[in-house]
Amino acid sequence: MYSVTLSATNGSDRTGYATLTIQVGTSLSNLSTTFGGSTTWVCPANVTAVQVEAWGAGGAGGGGVRGSTSKSAMGGGGAGGGYAKLNSFPVIPGNTYYINVGKGGVSGTSNLATVPGGDSWFNANNVPSTQILAKGGAGGQSIVNNNADTFGLGGVGTAVGSIGSLVYPGGSGATSTLNSFGGGGGGSAGTASAGNTPASTIDGLGALAVAGGGGGGNANASAGSSGDGQSPTGAPGGGGGGARAASTTQRYGGNGADGQVILTVQSVAKIPQTITFGLDPATAKVGDVARTLIASSSSGLSVTLASSASNVATITSGNTLNIVGVGTATITATQTGDGNYEAAMPVSVILTVSASSGTTFASWSGNATVTSDFVSRYAFGATDTTSATKGMTTSITATTLSLTAVVRADDPRLVITPKSASTLGTWSATDPVISVVNAADQTGLGTGLVRKVYSVERGIDSKRFLKLEAVYTP
Repeated sequence: MYSVTLSATNGSDRTGYATLTIQVGTSLSNLSTTFGGSTTWVCPANVTAVQVEAWGAGGAGGGGVRGSTSKSAMGGGGAGGGYAKLNSFPVIPGNTYYINVGKGGVSGTSNLATVPGGDSWFNANNVPSTQILAKGGAGGQSIVNNNADTFGLGGVGTAVGSIGSLVYPGGSGATSTLNSFGGGGGGSAGTASAGNTPASTIDGLGALAVAGGGGGGNANASAGSSGDGQSPTGAPGGGGGGARAASTTQRYGGNGADGQVILTVQSVAKIPQTITFGLDPATAKVGDVARTLIASSSSGLSVTLASSASNVATITSGNTLNIVGVGTATITATQTGDGNYEAAMPVSVILTVSASSGTTFASWSGNATVTSDFVSRYAFGATDTTSATKGMTTSITATTLSLTAVVRADDPRLVITPKSASTLGTWSATDPVISVVNAADQTGLGTGLVRKVYSVERGIDSKRFLKLEAVYTP
C-alpha cells in the first residue's frame, strides 16, 4: 500500500491537497477495496467476479420532549445496521457498477420521528440489489411525556430484509429503565456474528463492537443532564444513542453511523499473450559460431527455447544456439503463463544445418572413430584416411627457421598451433613470436586446404626447433 499527496493550484494561488492511496499486488486476485460512501465502480480488465461485503447504516437514537410536568422523556437507542456477504458477484470488465453505502439515521425531525439507517448494496443497476443488501438498523423511539417519566423503545436489530450468502443482524438499541439516561445505541453486525446490544439499560452506554462491526453511540452525555444522544465513535453502522429531555426543549438522539461496502476480487480471467520469435536465417553450417537468439512475449514474461534434436543443435544459457551437426532441428519458444497471463501458443522454427563449405571430419573420415593418426592426416592435407599428408618443407637461414605445410583451414573444431623451442623440453607459441602467412603457391590443393609458411627468428640460439600441433574437438 502506497500513499502520495496530490495538489492542485488555481489562478488565485489557492492550493488544495488530497491523498491518493495505491495498492500494489502480484495479482488482482484477493485485492480488496473499502468504500465508505456511495459511488460508482468500473470493473478492471480481466476481473470476472468479486466478493461483496456490506454493512447497513445505524438507526438514529430516539429524541424526546418533556411536557408541562417535571418528569423526563428518554429516547430509545438506535439499532445497529446488519451485515451481508455475497461470496461471488459476476462482473464484466469495463462495465460500471453502483455502490450504495447507507447513510446513518439522523435524529432531528420536528415531529420526533423514528429514523432508520439506510441500506447498503452493490448492483449493476442503480437500484437496490436482489443479490446483496445489508439492511440499515431501526431507529430508536422518540417520546413525549406529560405526567410521568416516559421511556422510548430501542430499535430492534434484525436480519430481515438483508440478502446474501451470509447475513447477520445488527444489535438492538437499549430501552432505558432509568430517568437519568436515554437508551444506548446497538452495535452493527460483524463479519462473523450479530451485533451487540448495550450491556445495561441504566447507564446509557452504547454497545461494544463485535469483530468487523461498529459500536453503538452513548445516550445523553452525563447523568442528570438534559443532553442529546451521542453518535457512534466507530464505523460502520453503529446505532445512535437516545436523548433525555428534562425540559420542554426538544432533545435529539445521536445519529447512526454510515454503512460500508468492501469489494474483493475473487476471479480473474487471465490475459492472452503472444510470443515473438524467428530465425534469420533458418539455416546454418557445421562450424558456425554460436548465435544469441531473441524471443519475447507480449506479457514481458521470459520465454523458454528448446531444440528437438541435440545432435543437430542445442540451446544453452537460455538463448544461445549452438550448431552441432548436419540435419534439421525444430527450435520451439514457449511461455507457460502465470497468475495473470494465459500460456502462450508455442512458436516453432525449423533449423536446417548443412555441412561446412569445406570437408568435415565426419565426411572426410566416413564417420570413422577419431584417432590421433586420423586427426594428423585430416589436419595436414590428406584427402582421406588412406592417403598421405601433403609434404612439409623446411628452410633455414642465419636468422630464420621456416616450415611450409598444407593445413586444413575451414573447420573451427580443428585448431592448428605452431610452437618453437630452443631445447626440446620447452615449447612456446608466443616466445618468440611465430609469423604465419599464406604461401605464394596454392596449386594442387583440395577444398578447405591452405599452404602456409610458419617462420620464427633464430636469434642467438645455437638451436631452434619448430613444430605444428593439431587439436580436434568433436
